[in-house]
This record gives sequence, structure tokens and C-alpha cells, in this order.
Amino acid sequence: MADNGKSGSSSAKRKHADRDAGSGRGQGGGERGQGGNRGGRRGAGQFGKRPKRKRQELRSGLVGFLMTTQNIRDDRRCINECYSLLNKAEEELRQDNDDGHETKDAASTAGQSIEDLLQQEIDELSKPDAMSRASSFNEADVGCKGMMFIVSDSPVECRALSDAIYNKAIATSGGICRFIQRFLPVQITCRAAPDVIAKTVRQLLEHSPLSASSPQTTFKVHFKSRYNSTLKRDTAISEIGQMLLDTAPQHKADMKNPAVVISLEVIKNVCCVSVLENFMARSRYNLSETSRKAEDKRHAAEDQPPANLPSKEKGEQAGVPDDDTDNTGDNAGGKRISPTTTAA
Repeated sequence: MADNGKSGSSSAKRKHADRDAGSGRGQGGGERGQGGNRGGRRGAGQFGKRPKRKRQELRSGLVGFLMTTQNIRDDRRCINECYSLLNKAEEELRQDNDDGHETKDAASTAGQSIEDLLQQEIDELSKPDAMSRASSFNEADVGCKGMMFIVSDSPVECRALSDAIYNKAIATSGGICRFIQRFLPVQITCRAAPDVIAKTVRQLLEHSPLSASSPQTTFKVHFKSRYNSTLKRDTAISEIGQMLLDTAPQHKADMKNPAVVISLEVIKNVCCVSVLENFMARSRYNLSETSRKAEDKRHAAEDQPPANLPSKEKGEQAGVPDDDTDNTGDNAGGKRISPTTTAA
């Protein structure tokens, strides 16, 4: 009986010891469970994986902005920088529109009662603002390193935002971007096939300076392909050229300084189509290069002497000696000798 009591007591002690070791009490918890966790904390393997946010892929029918960066490691910084530029430009456009509406509303509400004004304000607050959407811009997966695509909602707003950003880049000293290289507005994306591209371009040209009713101007087709071996450059350009020759023969091709550029950016099986003006003035829509050239022009203008200086001061600044410091020498009669003549 005594032996049974001792064995029962030792068995109970072992159970208590095993329970304490497995529960993580103190600092030794989990020793029997393949290493265990200190203090009862959960290990990394016990947490579920965070679900990745699903992004839409670059496909036909999108409107937005195509960007490139020089360093593929800066893709995320480039995206964030683009979001910042677009949000600021959108806010400025919204303020300009609000100022115009306030001026128009002030003229239209003259003589109305307070009740009518309150009702109009309630109606305005209940309307969704067209430019204050919860998610104005979204990223689309391009599948090409160093290239990003931001989806917008309308081609009109897309062109207005790009114009505002490039105008600000030209006017701002020091530049407005660090990671964005090319910043190209895309009016529409389509399937990278010659007939589909020609049909898409035809629709865009109806509301552009290259329409059939527009006066004569010059154009160029800019083609660049990435990760696509089926669509040939000559085939796409000849298709667009033949279409323009049939619909608007008054327009002429100019490879050096065109007024309008039809941009075709092919990425895999998608073509980003745009009809752009100021293509060469904006360095082929290279935002960083446009900022750099504008900065160089400002520095060159600062180094030049003012245009309203007297002629003597201009000569001194340019390093031209005046009459009193002429080093060409005089003859015996005291007359000045020209550098191209000799004394008699």
C-alpha cells in the first residue's frame, strides 16, 4: 500500500510538471512542443499570411498615365511621387472650378430669399462632387520592370492634369520630381494589333488637330515596343499613315519637328495610344528632362547682362576694352591704328 501511495504521488508530480512545461508558465513554456515559445507568445508560423491586395492588370479600354523610372528599385517611390503630383494637380483644378462656380453663383443668386439659398446649398451638398472621388487614381500592373501605369477616369481630365503638371515643372525652380522619368498621358489602351490600333487612332483623331476638318498641320507616329515580337514597327506606322492619307490627306508628315504626335507605346499585348501636342517641347514627354531644360534656361537667362544697359557697360561686361584701354598702339601722329593695318 505504501508503494502504491508513493507511485501515485510521483505520477501526480510528473503530471503537474508536464502541465507546467507545456503551458508556458514562467519562461520555460513549450519545451515539449518542439522548442515552444517563450512566455506563451505565438510563433511566426502560427500567424496566417496577409492577403495581397489584388491589382488590375494593364488591359484594353483604360485611360491614365504611363510612367518610367531609371532605377527599377525606385518603382514604388515613383508610384508615390506620381500620386502626389496628380493629387496636387487635381486639387488645383478643383479650386479653379470652384472659383468659377462661386462667381457664377453670386450673380445668379441675387435677389433670392434665404429659404431658397438654404435649399440650394442642401441640394449642392447632396450631389456627389465629380472631382472629389474617393479613389481618383489606381495602379494597374504593367508586368514590366521600370514601368508603371496609373488609371484615371476620363481622357479630358487626363490631358488637363498632364498639362498642369508639365506647366508646373517648367515654372518651378529645382524641379518637381526625383524618380519619375517619362510621364505620358494615355487617352486609351487597346489590343496590340494593326487593325485595332488603326481603328482606335481613327476615333481619337476625330477630336484632334489631325481631324479631316482641321487645317493643315504636321504629324509624326512615335512607336515603341516592349516584350512584343509580333507587332512590327513598320507595319503599325504604315497602317496609321495610310489611314491618315485616306481620311485627312491635307496633313503632312514631319519627322523632326511635328506639331502633333501619334504615340503608340506597346507593352506585351496592349498598346497605349495618345494624340499629343508639344511632344518635342516637352522632351518626348520626359518630365525630368523637361524640368532640367527649364532650369538650364533660367540659369542662362540669369548669366546674361540686362538688355537695357548702356553700350559702354555692355562692352565692359563682355570683356571688350574701351577707347582708353586700347592696346593696338598709336602712330607718331597720335592716331589710332587698326589691328588690320600697319603704320606708315
